[in-house]
Amino acid sequence: MRRNSSRQVHPVLSRSPYSGGRDLHTPAGGRPTGGDTVAIHKQQGVADVAAGTPGIAGTVHRRDGVSGVGGAVVTVTDLDGRQHGRTASADDGTYAVGLPTGGTYVVVVAAPGAPPQAALVAVAAGTARHDVALAGGAVLDGALRDAAGAPVPSAGIALIDALGDVVASGAPGPDGRFRLVAPGAGPHTLTVTVPGHQPIARSVTLDAAGTSVEIALPARAGLSGTVRSSSGGAVEGARVAVVDGSGTTIATTVTGPDGTYAFDDLPTGQHTLTASGYPPVVSVVQVEHGATTPVEVRFPDPRGPADDRHGPPHHQGPHPARGRADGNGGPR
Repeated sequence: MRRNSSRQVHPVLSRSPYSGGRDLHTPAGGRPTGGDTVAIHKQQGVADVAAGTPGIAGTVHRRDGVSGVGGAVVTVTDLDGRQHGRTASADDGTYAVGLPTGGTYVVVVAAPGAPPQAALVAVAAGTARHDVALAGGAVLDGALRDAAGAPVPSAGIALIDALGDVVASGAPGPDGRFRLVAPGAGPHTLTVTVPGHQPIARSVTLDAAGTSVEIALPARAGLSGTVRSSSGGAVEGARVAVVDGSGTTIATTVTGPDGTYAFDDLPTGQHTLTASGYPPVVSVVQVEHGATTPVEVRFPDPRGPADDRHGPPHHQGPHPARGRADGNGGPR
């Protein structure tokens, strides 16, 4: 029979009142099966079991010693491999596992993005403190700027690992700077979402020594105008879409009561503008950085093109269309 080690650690005894608990019942064989209550509470930021009750408590953190790791699975077995407790660390990385008796136990900690770790922990009559520093963590420091170089404080930033899981997220400070702590190094995808802008995705490779990145928002490009009937009246409820060169619809909207439409954030380049209603109108438009391109859409008279001459005089716009589009696939 294997004996428990006589080498004991000094327990961390808590004197705080109980605030919660888990059910454990220990029969003569020594394995918990549920029944008696072992109270668990927190003292000085570390989860702990009740005073005088055997247990193991501590914090799971990164190598920097500051960032607690939530959701790490902590399993406690005896030296014969029988499980005596299992829990998950809280958001701040703290955990506590109540045990039936003192002795030497194996504590195994597993967290996403880090290799599992195991250690022998000796438990006396109270709580033994066991902190775990996970290997493999990586820090990403970054800055978010607009097209003019000014900091962008309002954004959602996320870090996605190679399996597609979001492993870290946050927001920049007033100076546009942000810090994300990932559980592991290697290739990741950084995504940035800013109101009024298209989402940004950037490939980054995290290093255990630290990685930095600077993200610059592209200049915004816009497209706006009015949809009118052949007689010049505003057309409400017309569906307007922008299609890029590959045939992908990148933006859609519906005209308001005054026939107006607007797209505030478009990629630059040559696109196709379509307006549905009456016969559809198709026009090629050029969208440029930092500018809003005005395009007026004029639906032809459904009775035939000859009737369209009764509308307001046509305006000659630049090519590709900047000005007015008719129902013949181009500017007028």
